[in-house]
Amino acid sequence: MDLFYYWKDYVADIRAKRIGSLGSDIVDIERILARRPADRVWVFKTPEGKLGNLQVLGRLWVVGECPDGCTPSKLHNVFYDPSSPHSVWFTDSGTDERVNEITNILNDRYQAAFRANFRGANGIKEIDADIVAKLKNVTNGYTSVQFMDGIKPVESKKAA
Repeated sequence: MDLFYYWKDYVADIRAKRIGSLGSDIVDIERILARRPADRVWVFKTPEGKLGNLQVLGRLWVVGECPDGCTPSKLHNVFYDPSSPHSVWFTDSGTDERVNEITNILNDRYQAAFRANFRGANGIKEIDADIVAKLKNVTNGYTSVQFMDGIKPVESKKAA
C-alpha cells in the first residue's frame, strides 16, 4: 500500500530539518499502517496560484521506526528513510503539463479531498493500487534525484 500525504508545510519542515517523519495531529496514521503496512508515501502540494491542482513533490520509502536524528512534531506519524535510494524528489513536476497529469489522476478518485482543500483527514489517504500504478507510470518520465539531494535548493533558498 502507498499513502497520499499533502505536505502543506514542506518548506518549513525542510528548513527546520524535520526530515524522516510526516505527521498529523488528527489522522491516526499508525492505525492505517497497522491495518496495511505502507511501502511508500507520495508527497504533494498545491502549486502556487493553482488552487484545486496538485504537484507531486516526491516518493518516500517508508520505514518501521523513527530514523536517527528525527524528532516528530506531530502526534501521529509515518516514518521514511530520507537517505534511501528509493526516496526521490521530482525536480520537474511543477510544469503545467505535469500538474495537470497528477491532478487528473487523483481528482477523479479523491474528489472529497480536493473539495476540502486537503485539510485535516483529507490530507492523508491510502492510495488505491490502480492509482499507484498510474502515478508510477506518469512519474517514470519525470526527472528525479535522491531525496536529500533534491531538497538542497529548498534548504538554501532565502525565506520570502
